[in-house]
Amino acid sequence: MRVIAPIVTAAVCLVLALPVEAQVVATSQSGTAVFGKGSNAIKNVALNDTINGAPATLGAGGNAIVSLTKPLQKGFSLNTTTGALATTNTTPIGPYSVSYTICDAANPTDCQNAPEAITVVSSVATLPIAGSAVAGSSPNGVPIEDVAIPDTIYGAPATVGGNATVTQDPGWPDGISLNPATGEIDTAPTVAAGTYPRLPYTICNANAPSDCQTQYATVLINAQAFVEMQATSQTMGDVEFDWGRDGVPCAGCNFGDGNDRANWTDRLGHIWIAHLDITTGQFTTTAQDEQADNDAYFWHTYGNGPEWAFSTQNGQIVSQLVYSRFQPGQTPPPQPASGFAGAGFDTQIGYNQWQSQFFPGAIEGGGKFNSNLPEASQCNTDPVPLAIWKSLGKNFNLYTEDVSPQGTPAIMTLPTGVTSNGIGERFVPCTHQLLFQASVGSGTPVQQVFWHDLDTGLFEQLTSDNVDKFSGFMFQAPDFGDNYIFYTVAEHKYIQVFEQMGTNGDGSPAFTLVNTIYSPLIDQQYLNTSEPFINCTPTCTTYAFITISTGASQQGIESPNGLAVVALSPATPMFEILVSTDAPATRQRLDPEYFITPQGPYIYYNRIVPLQIGVSRYDNQGEWFIDMQLGAPSGNCVGSSAEGGMASGC
Repeated sequence: MRVIAPIVTAAVCLVLALPVEAQVVATSQSGTAVFGKGSNAIKNVALNDTINGAPATLGAGGNAIVSLTKPLQKGFSLNTTTGALATTNTTPIGPYSVSYTICDAANPTDCQNAPEAITVVSSVATLPIAGSAVAGSSPNGVPIEDVAIPDTIYGAPATVGGNATVTQDPGWPDGISLNPATGEIDTAPTVAAGTYPRLPYTICNANAPSDCQTQYATVLINAQAFVEMQATSQTMGDVEFDWGRDGVPCAGCNFGDGNDRANWTDRLGHIWIAHLDITTGQFTTTAQDEQADNDAYFWHTYGNGPEWAFSTQNGQIVSQLVYSRFQPGQTPPPQPASGFAGAGFDTQIGYNQWQSQFFPGAIEGGGKFNSNLPEASQCNTDPVPLAIWKSLGKNFNLYTEDVSPQGTPAIMTLPTGVTSNGIGERFVPCTHQLLFQASVGSGTPVQQVFWHDLDTGLFEQLTSDNVDKFSGFMFQAPDFGDNYIFYTVAEHKYIQVFEQMGTNGDGSPAFTLVNTIYSPLIDQQYLNTSEPFINCTPTCTTYAFITISTGASQQGIESPNGLAVVALSPATPMFEILVSTDAPATRQRLDPEYFITPQGPYIYYNRIVPLQIGVSRYDNQGEWFIDMQLGAPSGNCVGSSAEGGMASGC
């Protein structure tokens, strides 16, 4: 038997030598350090790096090692155990690129390099400041008590003679000088009235003398001191002016009643209409020229009185009122209480004739009145105004509704995590957009500024810094190139001004902080009540008036205060003290409003003096006003309201 041996085929395998890919991935980072204080600009250069797909770890037992790629750059150090890239207290200000190398600890030849972008910034942060004095004052006027008031050193308030030094730079006019020992700007009695802008000074870190910044002060010298004038001895609560305060009187408007008038409420529930003599600035003796309703809540009960609503109906501009109203024939409780208040509105139907009613949606099922504090859109060309009002129910919801007997309410739903405090809603003039404050964040929520378009449903949180915001207005400003701006009062200590710079991806407006305004008075640094207006002479300037005081608790009746007016544009800084808190120290000036007369803008307010500090008894001294001396309106624009939109021709 023949055995046939199996055939064996030899397989030849070829192994190709392929390059081994590096298993180290280095990712660049960026960081910031402050001059004069050694710090970790980057906590760990390996934080975003990987070794063989796993996060890079340093130190004993770690999978990576790091070193500087090239010889140590002066002023920088790398901690190879933690990965911290640090500066020293002498590292100069400026941008740097510091390269490091990271290697696989198990394979030290497997390495990658990456640059780290480091910026060393000044420890000195500055803002411009402005103040005013009176020409001929003696011995010297002090428009600014300390130029360093808005500045910081390492984030702490700058203190001249402490952590900061200041010096006057060349270019100051004769008679105006900076005191380097106190930071005070002094003006001699010989300095002529006028505006002295961009007076340069240098502020330095006292502990790092080479770390300095140049900043500018603006000094306004007034021709005469401001004078408080009494408009009427009548105590007028929460005065609100009709659209005549735009500086465009219309004697034939409102059925011949004119538009240079104001409304206010008394404690008995009456809404009074008072007329203003635009030549003298005075109201009539009683300020009770006509009565619009008998059933309005006194403004102090809910914190706000009637607000005007404007529209064009049947070919003429119509002024209406929206306000918190109680049921006719009932006696309302003196304090806020559920079930008694309803959002209402008042329409003038003839000369000295008004028709009062509740918003149809403001009355809940079963006839329950449970809403208050309406605010209305303010645009003279609207066919029907739109209002927003608040439910007094469990959730304090916000509703919108036309100012009309046929109005239908629509609930305004806030995004998740956003809680409205029920105050501060303001319409953007001639739009259905709202600016309002609401609280966000866990733990201790922060009150931020929000924007909402009622037509599109878009929301936008406009501020995000960790500081509570109080009040806010948005409008088009001529001295900002007719861009929309908004401003808010932060921490009761400073004004933040934002300008629209394009839109976000969803079409909502994108705003940038362009100006921050502080009081120039060291002992009166707290700011509160504020409202904007525009005056054209014929150059248009956007202003805001504010109250100033020595403490933050200005909402209470026991808080003496002064008044000031500021320019909002950083190009024309101005902080004008109209009357200070210490004139006299116990005097309180409440709920200021503006009115533009042919002589220029006036500020009106209720003035009281406590009879005994700490006790709610006080002397009501009536309604007062001050000529803000901003110039008589001229040109095509007689005057303008930031609330009601620009006047015709502006």
